Amino acid sequence: MEDKITKIFNAADQIQAEMIHDHLKQNGIETMSKQPGTGEYMSIAMGYSVYGTDIYVREDQKAKAEALINELLYDNDYNTFEDEDIKLPWWQNKVIAAKCILGFFILVIIIMIAMQILQ
Repeated sequence: MEDKITKIFNAADQIQAEMIHDHLKQNGIETMSKQPGTGEYMSIAMGYSVYGTDIYVREDQKAKAEALINELLYDNDYNTFEDEDIKLPWWQNKVIAAKCILGFFILVIIIMIAMQILQ
């Protein structure tokens, strides 16, 4: 009797799909992947697919696989890397740089309006 397979996840890209495959394989779950729609053709032509990659497992392993994927992708304890480890200089921080640029343009507009009023 053949085991039924079922789709458990749609990975955003090939890197995420491989990461999930490896994690499930390490935990004893066999996986299979397929790109939906014209995804395979898009991968060949453009190098990536906007449809992502569907990941399939045997139906009897579905619950365990979904739990492992949730642990891998959404559990903060799984990731040992923390954002606080990297401190960027203020000029490389995108938020601060955007605020500085916005402030500069607002200042220029205020000066232009003041010059128009004073003339």
